[in-house]
Amino acid sequence: MTARRGKIGVAVTGVVAVSAGFALAGTANAATATTTVSVLSSDDTYTSSTRRSVNFGQADKLVVGKEGGETRVSYLKFAPKLAAGVTVRRAELRLPVESKPVAATLTVYPVAATWSEKSITAANAPATGKAIASIKPKATDKTLTFDLSKVVTRSGTYAFALKSASTTAVTRLRSLEQGDPATGGPELRLTVVRTTTPATPTTPPTTAPVTTPPTTAPVTTPPTTTPPTTTPPVTTPPTTVPPTTTPPGGCVTDAMLVPSCGVLWGAAAGGFTDTPRDQALKAWEQTTGRTAAIFHAYH
Repeated sequence: MTARRGKIGVAVTGVVAVSAGFALAGTANAATATTTVSVLSSDDTYTSSTRRSVNFGQADKLVVGKEGGETRVSYLKFAPKLAAGVTVRRAELRLPVESKPVAATLTVYPVAATWSEKSITAANAPATGKAIASIKPKATDKTLTFDLSKVVTRSGTYAFALKSASTTAVTRLRSLEQGDPATGGPELRLTVVRTTTPATPTTPPTTAPVTTPPTTAPVTTPPTTTPPTTTPPVTTPPTTVPPTTTPPGGCVTDAMLVPSCGVLWGAAAGGFTDTPRDQALKAWEQTTGRTAAIFHAYH
């Protein structure tokens, strides 16, 4: 039954249902979003009062009522998982009918969720609590609907027992193992509301404009140019050695004409000019500031 259950899905107008899960389809207004959540049974089976140790977890139907001295009770389990922040507005148990239902009251009771469809029997079935909802089906009904809004209010695991007041006939319903995607199996249909609060736009804090002080160009001090100190060159006047004047009588020549004073001062004045020699010699002596001791002539 588990393998088949994992492959079965239920399609409902506006809703896509997944076994033991849910799908969302809804409308929204400015403040809230209303959505339908469809949850298929995670476990469904029935028990027999005359076959107390027999398990019917693999059956493709659910049976309720009394017939031929045998009383049958059906059991269903659902595990809705709702998104955070949603509120269950309405919860309905919807049971597809396999054949024409008996016109006798059907009642839903809460039971502990400790049982499994693989092992439950009349001998170990959980005790029923106070009745939650009742209906009296019509012969033309294709789906039986029970209002469980007072019980199913949030995510969790919910288990129920279904009994019939009939003592002469039974009503047969489809279990999830029936496998018909058009009619499906037991369904817990929830109408949930999510309150949507529009996001408040975030106003950035007012920041005073940052005033950038004007940029002051640095004062440029022109470089101080110190004119180079020009020191006039020291002109050393040529040292003029005054001529040594040796009186004529103090300097004589020897046999080789070598003067005793070491030198004879003289020149060939006017040698290549037309100036008379005596005038040229005097002019030379005046120019040199010395008296000629010898005169040289070219012949």
